[in-house]
Amino acid sequence: TGGLHSVDSPKIIEPQEGQKLYELDVGSMYPSIMCAYRYYPQHLGEEFIDGFDKLRKRRLKAKKLKKTDKTEAYLEKGLKLSLNGLYGKTNDKYSWVYDPKTTMSVTITGQLFLLMLIERCVLAGFQVLSANTDGIYIIIDDKDQEILDNIVKEWMNETKLVLDQVSFSKLVM
Repeated sequence: TGGLHSVDSPKIIEPQEGQKLYELDVGSMYPSIMCAYRYYPQHLGEEFIDGFDKLRKRRLKAKKLKKTDKTEAYLEKGLKLSLNGLYGKTNDKYSWVYDPKTTMSVTITGQLFLLMLIERCVLAGFQVLSANTDGIYIIIDDKDQEILDNIVKEWMNETKLVLDQVSFSKLVM
């Protein structure tokens, strides 16, 4: 009923010469899925998802400005917690937004989308190191950067979600 998680052994991973280590992370995954696919608690009506999407868009605007504006940084964090919390409450039988169908629709959609991304990366010959609720870790050869960029672009177009691609030098698990 939760997000996708791989089973990983403790280890330290560093890319070799000519390789890159990436995290591919879905930005605001559960709220974005709710908005893109209009999953909302049925007893609240479509107005709920319209208001929820306005908050999500405001959060994304604040996220872009948070590096230069402290007020926007606080706003972004508050909106992030509110959006994720509201999604989580769809699985709380004591909450006013309780709707297990919404919860499962969002969760399963996210899991299938991440599996689709993993499949494409594996078929391209990339090493998938780990998967979690909203992203994956991979190693690619430098020469395959364009292939990765194409996979990411195609996946984002098909899913209506945004992948943040972050390169780093070491993964400690």
